[in-house]
Amino acid sequence: MGLCIQKLNTYPLAYLLLTEPRVGALSVLPLDDPSIHQPLRNARFRTLYDGVLIGAGGFTPSSALEAVGAGAYDMIAFGRWFLSNPDLPERLLLGNPLNLYDRTTFYGGGSVGYTDYPEFSHKQNETVSRYDLIEQNLIKVGKNSK
Repeated sequence: MGLCIQKLNTYPLAYLLLTEPRVGALSVLPLDDPSIHQPLRNARFRTLYDGVLIGAGGFTPSSALEAVGAGAYDMIAFGRWFLSNPDLPERLLLGNPLNLYDRTTFYGGGSVGYTDYPEFSHKQNETVSRYDLIEQNLIKVGKNSK
């Protein structure tokens, strides 16, 4: 695989996206998913590719910051967290709580768990959703984990 990645340097690609092999169970609670605690396996390819390298696969906001900070990736793509947080960039920027996702409803054909996750409400004591929220600092992994 390393040779293939090196050969990609000869093409004018906008970026290369590598997905970490993190496959977890259909856990309702993201914190119960063991895949978020697995080490990066594709970081070794950073030295082989000269362009923009994007990582994906089981990242939390905290582990994404760690991966970019360590130089393993230039950016991180989110899937699960984006499904449950339509305003994810704003939430990450402001440190707002995240809607917990429910993987059992992903791509199931209905609107439950796919198009009904709300944006964050800044009004105190307002119930905005049937979904639970989790503070970003509770889903830290890696060096800062407890």
